[in-house]
Amino acid sequence: MIFRLLILFSFGLMPWRFVMATQSSHTIKTYMSFAYPVDPANVKTLVDLDISYALSTTLVDWNDSRNLSAGLAKQVESPNINELHLQLRPEAKWSDGSPVTAKQVIRSFDHAKSLHDEAMKGLFEMLTSLEAKGDRTLVFKLNRPVAQSQILHKLTEPVYGVVFAGENARMDLTKTTGPFTLKSSSQQELVLAINSHWYGFDLAMAKEVIIRQPVNRAKGEEEGFADDPWPNLTTASSLMSVASENSFKKQSYSIWNRNLDRLFFLSPSERLRTAQGRHLIGVLGSKLDRNQLLKGLGGYRLSEQFFPPGYVIFDPEFKKSGESTEVPEEFKKKPLQLLAAEGRVGKVLQENIIAAVKSVTGVAPQFTIVPLNKVAAALTAGQYDVAVLTVAVNDPNVEGPVSFLFGMSPPLIANSDAQKGNFKEQVVKARGQDEKIRNSEYRRIFSQATNEGCVLPLFHFSSIAIAREGIDLSKIPTTDETVAFAKIRFK
Repeated sequence: MIFRLLILFSFGLMPWRFVMATQSSHTIKTYMSFAYPVDPANVKTLVDLDISYALSTTLVDWNDSRNLSAGLAKQVESPNINELHLQLRPEAKWSDGSPVTAKQVIRSFDHAKSLHDEAMKGLFEMLTSLEAKGDRTLVFKLNRPVAQSQILHKLTEPVYGVVFAGENARMDLTKTTGPFTLKSSSQQELVLAINSHWYGFDLAMAKEVIIRQPVNRAKGEEEGFADDPWPNLTTASSLMSVASENSFKKQSYSIWNRNLDRLFFLSPSERLRTAQGRHLIGVLGSKLDRNQLLKGLGGYRLSEQFFPPGYVIFDPEFKKSGESTEVPEEFKKKPLQLLAAEGRVGKVLQENIIAAVKSVTGVAPQFTIVPLNKVAAALTAGQYDVAVLTVAVNDPNVEGPVSFLFGMSPPLIANSDAQKGNFKEQVVKARGQDEKIRNSEYRRIFSQATNEGCVLPLFHFSSIAIAREGIDLSKIPTTDETVAFAKIRFK
């Protein structure tokens, strides 16, 4: 008997539009600290996410209300409890107009797995095989029931965006499934060109996107944007002063502001993953004045948890286990070395953090600021005490942030030395459970990691985009994680 997954996601996406007129020459110009060479499956920052969404499309997508919808796949059926079939939609085409085939999708996944095995494990650890049935059907055979796997949610993640990998397994981003193709690239500049064969193509989209590495590194995104005539779009955070936001509004700029969706947190390095180091994080958790951290800034909500109320793995019973009150002696004698991404921790916030930490330890910490595209390497090198990080956590796909926080190498939330302190191992085990048990286990893991000083959540804030006159950001829903280039329109 064939069990149909009766519209687990809606397929009512934007209809295909034939190109009947010359496309507008409008161009998006922005600064972003992008990784090079470009790889849509190498997603470690929100910038990587934007570029991945621009150059590839996933089999399953989200609609503007954050419900599952069709991506490249049009039809879903399950002939037995451990098998899922996805049929590619007729509009699933490469940017040269040729149809996307099931074998090409498999080749794309295999290519990404060969380069980013850790990032792809969330899918491949539940698969016994992935096969093509004809040109347009993908057969996923699972080692667990499809209904418990949340495989459709998993397939929305950008690392599973479909890219063109030739017979030699080399990726070619001049031919894509995404809204744009890679026209040219260097370490300093990316140029993306519109893909008129993308299933969601719209004549009001940008014809071209130019992304340059940031040049004015001394200023925050919004200050640099105001002083530089070249860019017409910038992304920032809600942690700007009210005066700055009002200034942009007076200049008739378009401002997009997502709901409070990102978490600002502290993550100890390998050298602080000791009893004394975890004790220090506990002291900071109980004594750090969060209001002092945010003096002069707006657009935040204080938090001791990763996830906001109402989120599927928010723990309403969360309580810190005990209060750590005395700073270990070794941390009273030397400054903590803090690591942060350029542009993510502005000058005012840096000053606030230094003052707040000093008020607890008695010694002012020292910051090392690195470009966003160098953060992963700096985390791996480990030449710091505490990383000052952010992560998006307001997303219906629980697996996304869980995989990101525990699955990176090194993980953003490290293991504890306590009994049952291998969080990554616990996450993998939890994935094999049904949804209720899995979410309960995730809540417990996050609570344990916080209680044991392996991570310190501080406050939630949100993403912001600012655009000059002529650019329309109103088509981007506040449910989006970032400002996808494909959703920007020109007036």
